[in-house]
Amino acid sequence: MGNTQFISFDVEIKREDIEVQHLAQKFFETFASVLVSNDWIVRCAVKTLSAIRISWTAAKPVLEATNTVVTAILSHIAPMRLRAVRQARWYSERADSLKECTQY
Repeated sequence: MGNTQFISFDVEIKREDIEVQHLAQKFFETFASVLVSNDWIVRCAVKTLSAIRISWTAAKPVLEATNTVVTAILSHIAPMRLRAVRQARWYSERADSLKECTQY
């Protein structure tokens, strides 16, 4: 699912009942977890990238450099793990966008 497809999916989900919105959020959170559950390196990378995203505004220049370095290293050392991190990040971001729906 690409970003354009997700945006239309996201709009549709936000029109549904709160239970459906909550189910969609849980799906994306769970799928992100499944992608990293069996690999401690990928799990650490996802946690690191999530921490970077959360504190983004406070330390943006340092964190951008760290993200660039980690991504470059992973792309050479473990390209499949980098792909898993990117996919997990994508699903995690989709779950985050749906959290707004379930907070009401």
